[in-house]
Amino acid sequence: MEGVFGWRRARVIVALVGAAFGVVVVLLSFLPGAPYLPDGIQFIPFILAFPCFGWAIIEVSQAQSARRRSQPGQEWYQRGATAYQEGARIWADVWANLRRYQGLLAVVIPLIIGLWLVMMFSITSSQGQPEPDGNHYYLDDHGSHIPVTKADYEYAVAVGERGFAAAGTLFLLMSVGITLGFDPKQQTSQHAPLL
Repeated sequence: MEGVFGWRRARVIVALVGAAFGVVVVLLSFLPGAPYLPDGIQFIPFILAFPCFGWAIIEVSQAQSARRRSQPGQEWYQRGATAYQEGARIWADVWANLRRYQGLLAVVIPLIIGLWLVMMFSITSSQGQPEPDGNHYYLDDHGSHIPVTKADYEYAVAVGERGFAAAGTLFLLMSVGITLGFDPKQQTSQHAPLL
């Protein structure tokens, strides 16, 4: 269990650096004349989100599983209520521990809401995947090629960058919150078993 709980600081630093990079990508995609970044760079926060967010969730799940193993045996119909109570208690503890970071939360929660809105707008405003073909530009909407101007093509590329960078950044910031709010030592020893 120590292996999963180790490297917490490194994971937070990687997630924060990735999130800062993602915010820069999102902000650059709003500037006139965007996109300014090489194609594919918007996937960096998205790719970093998988190990950072996954590790944070696995860490919480392992503590919950360890505590459950220490409980007396239960019938299958009793496990559902116990699992719900245990999960609610762990997430309540995460929020309680996050109160230490109120200044950070005052910045991060509006940022998360803003990134979610940007991501949703990017998804819903897309008319197709931008594709160049020589001097012609198209939006590929499930096989239908919609001819567009170069400016519309570049706007579609910027919207795509914005959506992927916002999604990855959103999950990186949530992984930081879960990691900082979850104390594995507190979770494994603080509460009495549920009955």
